[in-house]
Amino acid sequence: MTHKTLSRFIAAALMVVIVAAAINIDHIRRGRMGRDAFMDAQSRRYEQHFANPDLQSSVLPSLALCGLSIALYELVAFNTLKVLSYLSTPKSKPGHAETGKCI
Repeated sequence: MTHKTLSRFIAAALMVVIVAAAINIDHIRRGRMGRDAFMDAQSRRYEQHFANPDLQSSVLPSLALCGLSIALYELVAFNTLKVLSYLSTPKSKPGHAETGKCI
């Protein structure tokens, strides 16, 4: 497996962990609200965003979220590739060339 493929798998796994953690934090936060407060918040959210959908409240935030998600994935994959490449390069001793002979 090449470093590029491995970095893509690591980036995807890291994105899954980030999304799962965000969902878990949201569930914990909403669980602490209580049933009535949760239902009030959902009612306000429905009236504000879903009752009368328009371009600003539905399509544009979705496009922005998709773009940010792809950008974050690519950034993580790029940095992981650089780290893997750095860790796999052989280190030479000071004063020795690539062949291992003294200079």
